[in-house]
Amino acid sequence: MKRPLFLWILFFVYWSGRSQNGISGAYYGIWQYYVPDSATAFDPPPERWRSMHYFNVNYLSSDWEAGLQAESYLPSALLGYDPSLKGTALTRWYVRYRKDNWDITGGHFYDQFGSGLVFRSWENRALGINNSLAGIRVKYGGEGWQLTVLGGNPRVGLETAPSSVAGADFYVEGQKFANNRGVWYAGLSVLNKFETPQTDKVPPTVTVAGIRAGFTLGGADLSAEYVYKTPDALYANGVVDDLVLFDGDALLVSAGYARPGMGTNITFRRAENIRLYALRELAGNPYHTGILNYVPALTKQHDYLLTNLFVYSAQDQISFAEKTAGEIGGQWDAYFFLPRKSKLGGKYGTRIAFNWSRWHGLKTEFLLPLHTYKRRMWAAGPLYYEDINLEIKRKLSRNVKTSFLFMIQDYNRRKIEGHGEMLRNRIAVTDWQHRLGRKASLRWAAEHLWNAGEEGNWAGATVEYTHRHRLSFFLADRWHYGGNGIHYYTLGTSWSHEGRRIQIAYGRERGGLICVGGVCRYVPPNTGLQLTLDLKF
Repeated sequence: MKRPLFLWILFFVYWSGRSQNGISGAYYGIWQYYVPDSATAFDPPPERWRSMHYFNVNYLSSDWEAGLQAESYLPSALLGYDPSLKGTALTRWYVRYRKDNWDITGGHFYDQFGSGLVFRSWENRALGINNSLAGIRVKYGGEGWQLTVLGGNPRVGLETAPSSVAGADFYVEGQKFANNRGVWYAGLSVLNKFETPQTDKVPPTVTVAGIRAGFTLGGADLSAEYVYKTPDALYANGVVDDLVLFDGDALLVSAGYARPGMGTNITFRRAENIRLYALRELAGNPYHTGILNYVPALTKQHDYLLTNLFVYSAQDQISFAEKTAGEIGGQWDAYFFLPRKSKLGGKYGTRIAFNWSRWHGLKTEFLLPLHTYKRRMWAAGPLYYEDINLEIKRKLSRNVKTSFLFMIQDYNRRKIEGHGEMLRNRIAVTDWQHRLGRKASLRWAAEHLWNAGEEGNWAGATVEYTHRHRLSFFLADRWHYGGNGIHYYTLGTSWSHEGRRIQIAYGRERGGLICVGGVCRYVPPNTGLQLTLDLKF
């Protein structure tokens, strides 16, 4: 499809669809123009102008639902996305029927079993993930239970993979107990992937199965899920390794308690070789292309410039080159609200949040002549990541809010990024929001990162002015004054109103991991101008 035709279709459906009942849709586009940068030695690609476009339209009635999505990467995707994304294609269509206890979908769909450790298909444009299944899904259920059966071909790039998956999930929610204050639930999941084996020793099918259960009682909750993956060949350095087949498993346990004014949650996970891809050759790819399950990093998702410099990504894979396998660890969250008009809470009250996460590799012994390894099931090996942070938020007056965060971080750069040393960082952030009358607001934040090692210190600042909740201007800067002395800045403006948003920004990207929901992708260093357009109807 040529670019003019794509744009004509976009605007025709956008304007005509606004007046039709049952029809909704959206368009999201991002353009980037890369420029040379002598400070970072960034040399732009030959195709300096790159753009990504997503257009979808949906129809909804009482029993029926249908939709389609077209994507265009002109001439190719932005840096940091899967380079195979080029050109224009109709990437998704579906028809769905729901009535009584039946829910039937044909075409391309998304779904998730349990926490996603067995199976998850989803779309996240910020990460460049879209692993929908092209096939059929049937759900049938009654009060307190549901059975899901599905099968199809997973998406890889703009096409479907030459592999197939089939799976089922059964969920049941039990009768209430403890004077109707408690509810128990349980589930079983299984997913089977078929792929033409590369050698006689490689199995044509790989199965992932899981069992989960939990309950809630008053303000308390407890849940657990165990997942097992049948043996399969490893893939590394462009070669399928069939000398020894390795299975995988994961255990996820979560417990929490909440009552007015406070709450706490503890999560534990042990994961080893649990990821499943549509094709073996995609294993470990940095774009998450063809991923079939969900293994997020279970750490706090931070909001600030310097707290997101060094982020953790899950490390469940087996690596003979690094002599590491799997991960074990968890995190603890706690929050408190100090009451209004109290000595500690102040006039408007104070919110306090504490988080501690710590992740290790499994304790292993690699037997290289035998091409295998031994590991102690519950023993922790090398430290990969630790984050201890405390955040305090307080409203000082009707027009002023503030927050303060302090963070202690250990980051195994060699394991997570493949180079460097263990970074021991200390980060402080102060954030202020001022309401300027009824029509405007001003937000500013100041940050600092202390590092006595190879990385050196960083300073960061953000200023954002918003008028009528529609027009905003922003400036953000990360200054590596203790290292290369470079400013990594972004300045821009945005406007939004009634489902329409446009943003233009210019900046210098340091490069590194960007994470959404615990899943990360690598963005290379770059400099340029970016335009974003988001329309909904």
